Amino acid sequence: MCIRDRSTLETYRELPVVKDLQGNFSLIVQGVVPALTPGELGADDPYRVIAKFNLMTDSSIPNSLQKSEGRCEKLKDNWGFTTMGCREKKNIYSGGNPKQDIGNDICIPINVTKKTELLTRYQKDDLEGCQKPATPEDLNAYVNSLYDYFESVKVAFNGMIADLNTVQKRNGEFTDEVKRMMQAVFKFQEEARSLLNVVGDKKTGLLSKMNCRFVLLGFESFHDTFCQRTISNIYPFANYLALTAVVMIFFGFFLYCASMRMANMYDNDEDRHKFKHKDSDMEMSYR
Repeated sequence: MCIRDRSTLETYRELPVVKDLQGNFSLIVQGVVPALTPGELGADDPYRVIAKFNLMTDSSIPNSLQKSEGRCEKLKDNWGFTTMGCREKKNIYSGGNPKQDIGNDICIPINVTKKTELLTRYQKDDLEGCQKPATPEDLNAYVNSLYDYFESVKVAFNGMIADLNTVQKRNGEFTDEVKRMMQAVFKFQEEARSLLNVVGDKKTGLLSKMNCRFVLLGFESFHDTFCQRTISNIYPFANYLALTAVVMIFFGFFLYCASMRMANMYDNDEDRHKFKHKDSDMEMSYR
């Protein structure tokens, strides 16, 4: 998630994926959407179970076991997990009277009715005259299993809905915390922008109002003094120093040569003096 402004935070206060799951799970709990794909569990599939149950309780549907095996048409109850799962019936069971429209066309939706009430719907006299009647116990076993399945779906998906609600709540708290931190960032941005506008705005900023011509004049004066006057006077003086340095080098070389010559002359005088003294000594020895 890239946080660009305050509206971005509000957009992600509720996670879209979690919201979609909550909606789908709510439809499953209500029985509008099946929790399982019909036929997914084979013979144990609840939709197959309720279809087989209807063959026993509804003599108006094709291949009714009540007609083919029982040779009777005593019941016309069509069961469904919702009214959408029932075949077209004039009446819908409204609750309160377990024997409502017994023997007439009626839809009994499991999602809005009570198991304890409907366990008393079927009695022996309701199946009287059928050659191979199903007992009330057989029919009630189906009622028990169908309601137990539907209740287990509700418990499971209500638990998941509660977990998703917690996720959304934690996400909302996290969003609020981020919003509080980002408010400081947004405030700093606004204050920094205001400060920059005070200085750099093209129309009202300090730089647009400030007359900096005196700085230019100062630099021009410095340029004239240093580059044109000082440098122009230093140039001939530098030439003079260079010429003087050359002369001093030659003068120093001359002095070096002269001193070496005087040193050689002094050495020669010393040698002549020693030679004369030696000759006089020899003459004295001969005498």
